[in-house]
Amino acid sequence: MSAQVKTAFERTVDEGVERLRRSTPVLLATGTVGGLDVGLGVFGLLLVHHLTGSTPLAAIAFSIGFLALTLANSELFTENFLIPVSAVVAKKIRLRAIGRLWLGSMVGNLVGGWVVMAVVIAGFPQLGNLARSTAVHYVHAGITLGSFCTAILGGMVITLMTWMQHSTESVPAKLAAAVASAFLL
Repeated sequence: MSAQVKTAFERTVDEGVERLRRSTPVLLATGTVGGLDVGLGVFGLLLVHHLTGSTPLAAIAFSIGFLALTLANSELFTENFLIPVSAVVAKKIRLRAIGRLWLGSMVGNLVGGWVVMAVVIAGFPQLGNLARSTAVHYVHAGITLGSFCTAILGGMVITLMTWMQHSTESVPAKLAAAVASAFLL
């Protein structure tokens, strides 16, 4: 294993241990802020799509949430597969701690996202129909091979973003990974 990969893995394990040892209030707070961050990205996506009709521009606007997520070090449920699992695999922490992290970050993300969307729709009612049609697309997709495959791709993108961000100390590189990943999602 190269020294660079070893350093990145050690940094990932250390962060995994730190995340898994957070107190419940801190876990819920960072999860809620993560939901707020991504919610702001969705607001950007909706606003740009509404104003321009351009899906690629809307995808770029969505990256606002991932930039905030990266800079704020907030907690995103879907980010919690590589980092804490690495800490468990390295035998630095017990497996049951992951369940607590997953539950707390998921609840926080949902609460934060719901709050932002409620404020967005109240403040910009013209975005309501677009928000609903965007959400309904995923609901109507159902559980199919196609929806399963897109979920796998989404997980791959998030995991790759997480690994890229932990493989460098360069803030511009971390932000580039966030923008590229948000665009793909």
